[in-house]
Amino acid sequence: ATAQTFNLTSNSSLLGITEIDLVAANSSENFSANFGLGTFNFDGTLNVANPNSIMFASGQTYNLFDFSTSSGVFDMVNLPTLSGSLEWNTTLLYSAGTISVVPEPTTGAMLLGGIGALILLRRRRGA
Repeated sequence: ATAQTFNLTSNSSLLGITEIDLVAANSSENFSANFGLGTFNFDGTLNVANPNSIMFASGQTYNLFDFSTSSGVFDMVNLPTLSGSLEWNTTLLYSAGTISVVPEPTTGAMLLGGIGALILLRRRRGA
């Protein structure tokens, strides 16, 4: 697949369904939308697909949109399924236009945190 880029120079909105295909990890070869100096309004549904069967790994970042200012949020964001203990980080989607792959918080770390909280609670009650 070949990356697609489109450039707009004024205020723009994505309405309805926006379909994006990922081409390669951490690459400028991916789809990118450059909204220049205008305000970009997120709206509707974002569907991101993996037609090239990219093997996702922690640390991979995908730049989907470039804009100077933005407003709104997508009503729904559908991302490719990740395997193992990976999850999508979308915290920068509306500020930097990127999504990334991160490790999922491990069950063991959450269990240790819970045990630590119980020990702390027990000490407080014993005092």
